[in-house]
Amino acid sequence: ASSPNFSLKFFTSGGYQGLTRVLQSFYDSPDIFYILFCLVFGKPVYPRLPEVRMLDFHALVPNDGSRVELKFVDLLDSVVAMAKSTFDRLIMQSMLAHQSGNLSQMSASFVAELVEGNADMIGELQGEAIMHKTYAARLMGGEASAPAVATSVIRFMVDLAKMCPQFSAACRSADFLQNCADLYFSCVRAAHAVKMAKQLSVKAEEQKTSGGGDSRAQGAISSFPHDLDQSTKTSISAGSFP
Repeated sequence: ASSPNFSLKFFTSGGYQGLTRVLQSFYDSPDIFYILFCLVFGKPVYPRLPEVRMLDFHALVPNDGSRVELKFVDLLDSVVAMAKSTFDRLIMQSMLAHQSGNLSQMSASFVAELVEGNADMIGELQGEAIMHKTYAARLMGGEASAPAVATSVIRFMVDLAKMCPQFSAACRSADFLQNCADLYFSCVRAAHAVKMAKQLSVKAEEQKTSGGGDSRAQGAISSFPHDLDQSTKTSISAGSFP
């Protein structure tokens, strides 16, 4: 792995592409995100950290970001693929919930985590709360926390692109930009999915309170976008959800 030709050989043999396909299944593991960035920045993976925080990600970058030497930059495609898998899974779960009109298709904690994450992004947290939420807090594994982790990792990459010329240059490759474009549209669809899931949850609660059978809740199904890209449909099987 120390050979300067290793990365090229691994790429031409399809190693990076195969790794990306496998790692998409580990979208809910903060440790995997951290290990990938350790490899990109040439930092040791062991000893493993008992808990991973965004502070640990930022600690990988020297204070002088201009003196960073990047290794295995093709691993960034795996990072983007893992983040996209998080939001694709959310889209699929939301579609199933809307088609059945049953929120049991979506974990309540999953939706709550996303709604809380959206509130953070619009600036409701300030000062020490932001520091704790985005940097010092432990990154939790599992499906419910996956969107928050993916969002934090994306923010970290944006910060890196601003402060590290080498990282910014690595992000300009055509393949990486295409992957980021795919991620962007997954994020947009996922944001709409959160909104629709929240509306369905509110309507279901209103029905429970009133004891009525308001058919308008079922109307939410038709408002969900049906233009989910084919790659998401084929790469994520509805039968794979618990």
